[in-house]
Amino acid sequence: MEKGIKETLIRLNLKKLDPDYVARTVEKEESEKKAKDPNEVKVKQGSKTPNSIGTLKAIVKLLTSYEPDTLATILISINGRKIPLSQIVISHDKAHELAWSDRADPKLSYFVYGVIQNVVRRESVYYINFEPINGVVFSLGIFSKYFKHFTYKDDQLIGRKVLAYGSRLKKNEYKGKNTSELVIKSNQYIEFLGKN
Repeated sequence: MEKGIKETLIRLNLKKLDPDYVARTVEKEESEKKAKDPNEVKVKQGSKTPNSIGTLKAIVKLLTSYEPDTLATILISINGRKIPLSQIVISHDKAHELAWSDRADPKLSYFVYGVIQNVVRRESVYYINFEPINGVVFSLGIFSKYFKHFTYKDDQLIGRKVLAYGSRLKKNEYKGKNTSELVIKSNQYIEFLGKN
């Protein structure tokens, strides 16, 4: 008799999204390669969810393909840690709350969703501002070093609901108001949700 709810563990590896990432190459000799056993059990064929995720598009597909009760059973494996999906995929007002209450985990990357209100392009940084929820001001920040990797035009972004991935949730103050920011590096750090 099974007790409890069956959890699904998915490994998350988004290193290839980072423009700074350089993959290590491992050379194997021909003799080291194993012949595939035709009777071997194939994990992916019978599984309902993927075993690993390497793109933002795969996260969006996961979120839009399964019911909330199934999503609640998914744990994400990041650098050996098991974290419920619901703790890293959050609305931008929740991200703001985590940042300003100092409960954001500095070792975690977050997936933050919201609707883009406007884009401010400055010489050293771009700010992609989300529509405020409950007065919460939240932005995605792209620094000049990564401008060449971020090619979206303003009209491609404004009014669109997006899921953004970033390595750091930052507290910011703007005109005396507490704001929050998620640092991103390229187009691949944003995925559109729905067909606005």
